[in-house]
Parts: sequence; structure tokens; C-alpha cells
Amino acid sequence: MRRCMTPTTARGEITVPGSRSITNRVLVMAALAEGVSILRGVPLCDDTEAMISGLRSLGVRIRRDDDEFQVTGTGGRIGRPGAAVDAMASGTTARFLTAVACLGKQVAVVDGVRRLRERPLRPLVEALGSMGAHIEGEHLPIVAGGSRLTGGSVEVDASASSQFVSALALIGPVIDGGLSIRWSELVSRPFVEMTVEVMAIFGVTAELSDRGLTIPDGAAYRAAEMSIPPDAASAVYPALAAAITKGSVMIKELRRAPSQADLRVFQVLEQMGCRVVWSATGVSVNGPERLRSVDADMAGAPDGALAVAIAAAFADGTSTIRGLGTLAAKESDRIAGLAEGLTAMGAVVEVQAAGLSITSGDLRDATIDPRADHRIAMVFSVAGIAREGICVEDTDCVSKTWPGFYEDMARISGSGWARSSRRQSAG
Repeated sequence: MRRCMTPTTARGEITVPGSRSITNRVLVMAALAEGVSILRGVPLCDDTEAMISGLRSLGVRIRRDDDEFQVTGTGGRIGRPGAAVDAMASGTTARFLTAVACLGKQVAVVDGVRRLRERPLRPLVEALGSMGAHIEGEHLPIVAGGSRLTGGSVEVDASASSQFVSALALIGPVIDGGLSIRWSELVSRPFVEMTVEVMAIFGVTAELSDRGLTIPDGAAYRAAEMSIPPDAASAVYPALAAAITKGSVMIKELRRAPSQADLRVFQVLEQMGCRVVWSATGVSVNGPERLRSVDADMAGAPDGALAVAIAAAFADGTSTIRGLGTLAAKESDRIAGLAEGLTAMGAVVEVQAAGLSITSGDLRDATIDPRADHRIAMVFSVAGIAREGICVEDTDCVSKTWPGFYEDMARISGSGWARSSRRQSAG
């Protein structure tokens, strides 16, 4: 669906979905635990549905009862004959379940959409192979299982994705001998911290250092009850809406948590002149009369950099956003997508080494092709409520992480979010 947003001022309160990054970690731990885990507030989106479906394909029993999911743990005894896991477009599902499939006595196939087949996987495959896994392929589709993994020490190249470390850590407690994971470079460290925090909820204490993560021999997951917290990665969109429309938005129940890396966006918006107030009920963001330019390092939260880039297009002066090296290998090449979209809007964009320089120009009508990337679609849709004439194609792709994005965002900006159109942009 094509949408052309109506300019408005963002005001009011909004509740964002639960964190799908936390959810997919929790689902794997619950599947590998002993006993029945109860999960509440699971966000229903393509990514979590891919994980649930994939675990079921591997023989895990998952039952939904209204807002509650019950996961019957396997104690690490994974697999069924002829299992085929469809990760769809979910990177966490592909990487985490590649590792989980290696636990099975039966061989399983893990596959996904074309773009997911292009995304990095080789470092994880090599690490699992060094642990004794029978695994075929350097990218999806992967054939894995039918062997016995051994613990000990394993090296992994985590310079392209922290998910390789998290995938290994997730299976560590069900491998004999413990597991010591080592790396020389790690991107997006907060997501590994997230993995360690959730492991503690399921009874496993892992030790995280600058260059490694250790899971002791004898560690074991225990079933748990857990409510999924609001997603910081989703919260950046209403925050951005307030920032660029001189608005005032309360994001309910969002909490400060170092492992939710995208909270970095709120710090950057403060530097750009927004008033950000944290309280027991959530966080409020008030946009200034004029946004200031910023020099921001987003290496720990590269997905959040998309919101900062849009804010920069509405700010005075030239902004520099650094630490974006991993964005080219996401659901789309997000550096190219940002540069193309912002240039179409009239901003002056310079692509630098792992970064962008953005100078606000005379913004104009533009039609944005998100390249089937949910985050590109959402962030440019937000731009459309600050400047008339911005249209976004293929907005159905937001279902990957937030199917109700437009309906929920309408709560803070009225019908400007809900209107679809087939009219052609003047740009």
C-alpha cells in the first residue's frame, strides 16, 4: 500500500509493542529450558511469528491463550525428522535457530527469503563447526544437526553482527562442558548484554567481559514467567514525530535499560534540543522550535540511526552520524536507502566511511521506495507528518516488527497516519 501522510503536530500518549529482540531470545531460552514457561506481552509481528513457527518445526510445543504464550521446554532435546525452518525475513530467527538446529539428533534445514540468504552467516557456521556441529552451507539455506556439540572455547568473528555471539550463548547452557566465547571485535554490544540479562531470568549466570562471554559448566535453563517490556526500537518513531513537529508525546511504560540499545536515540534528540523526561509512567519527548545539528556515534544502536538521520534533515546546519558500518547488510542496504530518500526530499547527503553527513535543504515532495524494509518505511512515514508531499510505497512491510504501526501512530497525530493514496508525488 502507498501512503501519503498529512502534516500535523504529534501530541498525546502511545503504547509501543513489546521488544521483539527480547522476545526472540526469550522464546529460544524457554524452548531449551526444563518445564513450562509463561510469556506475556509477546508482540505479534512477522519476526516473532517466524521464531514461533521455526521452534514448532523443531518439535517445541508452544500454545497461545489470548495474551499468554506457554512454551513447553525440551531441555535441549531438539529436533524432529525432516524439520524445515522458514525464518522468513527474520535475521534473529535464522541465526539463533541455525545454532539450535545443531543440537538436534535429526538434520534440519533453515532457510528464508532472498534478502536473508544474502546476509552474513559464515562466522556463525565456522564457530559451530569448530564445536563439532554437522553443518552445511555458508549462508541460507543451512543444513544442520545429527551431531554432538562439545563445549570449551570457541572463537567467533563478531565484527558484522552481535547475533553470532548471542546465537552461541543461547545454546551454551545445554552443551556439556560449559562454553567460553571469544572475539576480537564486537559490534552492537548492548544486544549481547540483552542476551545475558535474559539468561539470568531463566536461571543462567553468564560472565561478560570486553573480549568474551563465559557460560559455566553445569548451567541450565529453568522455566520462567516473564512479561515482555516495550520495544525501544519502536519507541524511536513517536519520539522522532514529536521532535520534528514541535510536538509533545508520552511513550507509556518505556523504561531506561542499557541493553535496549536504541534508547541512545533519546540522548541524541536531547542534544538536538528536545526535552526528554523519564518518569515512572514512561518517557515524554517535547520537540523544540528549532532542532540543532549533531555529531552522533550510533555504533551501538545503528537501527536507531535512521531516526537521527530524519531529525538531521529537519535541523539547522550539518549533522554527522557515525558507526553505521552494519547497516548495509540489514533487511536492505539502509545507508543507501537513507541517502536516496533524504536526497529525494531535498537534503544534502554525503555518504562517508560507515557514516552519513546530512545538511538540511529546501525540503520538497518525494516518493520513497523502502525496498521492503520496515524501518525505512516507518522512518520516512514519520517525516511525512512534518513535511507535506512525502509518500511511501509498499508500507505493508511494517508488519515485520509493528503491524499496527499506522493505526497506533494515529493516536498521536490523527488521520495523518491512516490516509492511503494513489496520487503521484510532484517530486
